[in-house]
Amino acid sequence: MEAESQASHRSTLSKSRHSETELTDTQPTTPLEDFKSYSQLVHKIAQVMGLQVQLPTTSDSCKFFGHLNKSKPPQLKMAFIPSMLDREKEAWAKPSSNPLIPRRSDNLYKTHGDSMDFLTKHPLPNSVIVDANQNRGRSHSNTTPSNKEARKLDLIGRRHYSLASFSLRALNYLCAMEAYTRHILTFPAFMDLLPEVHRLKAQASYSEVLSLIDHQMITYLHLTDAASKQLTTAIHLRRHAWLRTANITEDARNRIEDSPFDGEGLFATSTDASLDNIQKIRKAAKSYTYQGGTSQPASRPTPQTWRRPYTPVHQRTQSRYRPQYHQSPYHRTAQPQRQRQQQQSVR
Repeated sequence: MEAESQASHRSTLSKSRHSETELTDTQPTTPLEDFKSYSQLVHKIAQVMGLQVQLPTTSDSCKFFGHLNKSKPPQLKMAFIPSMLDREKEAWAKPSSNPLIPRRSDNLYKTHGDSMDFLTKHPLPNSVIVDANQNRGRSHSNTTPSNKEARKLDLIGRRHYSLASFSLRALNYLCAMEAYTRHILTFPAFMDLLPEVHRLKAQASYSEVLSLIDHQMITYLHLTDAASKQLTTAIHLRRHAWLRTANITEDARNRIEDSPFDGEGLFATSTDASLDNIQKIRKAAKSYTYQGGTSQPASRPTPQTWRRPYTPVHQRTQSRYRPQYHQSPYHRTAQPQRQRQQQQSVR
């Protein structure tokens, strides 16, 4: 009886220890709050893969503010992977003529949905600014500005938009893959049959894998934020290309460029209404301006000294009141002295 009671007591202790280890070891740390675990994980990955890591030089040994530094992001710097760096430098040869994403790679990350067309197609210009920017000789509408410099800016914006949409679609697939990886990594039931030492090691490895998946998901969220900002930057650049030749004020141009993007068109739906209000304000301002009525007294002319208008010499006429002096028929024109001497010698 005593042996059975001791065995039951040992089994209950092992179960309690197993439950405690599950609560402590299997629960991964939250990457959003614990930056220390993130730096430790990156340092461990770099050591295993043979990458150099630059550790932070500052220490958190301050008695007053040391506990606040634990909540800051780590200053860890990991070396760039050489193969990725070589692939990145392939696009440095011709920055202005780099081709877009290959069609084969683009087909791997397709998406569908009623409101997901902005990830597969460029938003079309949808404002009166487009009609005002077109050439008068063209009978059909064009999707690019008529100005040469604006057309170049619009092309650069389209390239940025294509790259941003591809990044967002690829990140969507990566997040789904990581979620599926976490789903299939369930704690196997046969782990309970292992000895306690091996079971604890397996639980530690399992917890580390879950923590790695969580950190990868956080990294994907950071990349999603960056790709979204790149997409909105492309929209801003294309709007600027269309508005750079518009006859509106700088304040109105900035407000239209910074209007929200709804995913349906290049410009927001409120753009035409804003332009209509601007036109009404201009007409009202012109109607209230002074048009030369009697309500405002005329300004006095500045005093100036009166001068006789200039008349060219060949247009001047001799006054009839001034006596005219005729030359005498005996008047001899002046001749050079040498010519007179020659005439006298001949005589």
